[in-house]
Amino acid sequence: AGDFVTEDVGHRIIQVVTNNESLQIYAVNKCYKLLQERVIFEPVLRVAGYLVGEFGYQSDIEGEDQFAAIHKHFHESSKETQCMLLTTYMKLGNIFPNLNPEVVKIFERFEESEDPELQQRAVEYKVMANFNNQDLMSNVWGTMPEFPEREGGFHQKIKTADARHAVRTVKQDAMTRKDDEEEESSSEDDS
Repeated sequence: AGDFVTEDVGHRIIQVVTNNESLQIYAVNKCYKLLQERVIFEPVLRVAGYLVGEFGYQSDIEGEDQFAAIHKHFHESSKETQCMLLTTYMKLGNIFPNLNPEVVKIFERFEESEDPELQQRAVEYKVMANFNNQDLMSNVWGTMPEFPEREGGFHQKIKTADARHAVRTVKQDAMTRKDDEEEESSSEDDS
């Protein structure tokens, strides 16, 4: 079903995991397991790349293993996903300094890419990967902040349906009470 995961669903998964610290290690470990597959659907790769880049440091899985699991899918993915994965590599290189030389080699390969987005990221990330101010790099490449809670269209539809149901229920309750009162009134009149 991974090929039917829409971008909105992927973003929502990322939002839920980012905003729930208790899910982060579980999500990284689950993503790592999915990345072991020979073939992975691209939306799943995007979600896995983001979550491993953000929260992989919390897992017991070695950084090299996380990197290798993601990178084996890199060349089969679209340019858009490759751009995102370069960002993941930069984050992993910052979190796991022993990965930095391998990450820099990848950036060097894309410095002259025909794709301007890949090229720009590769050039900029290579400069940053070689930067010596670790405090600054930790600030730039640290974990993203939580997403603001907002409701999507699905939640709004549920609220609208709930509101309509509540109005119907109130009307039905009012009619039932009215019927009960009329019955009581006619019973009293009969007596």
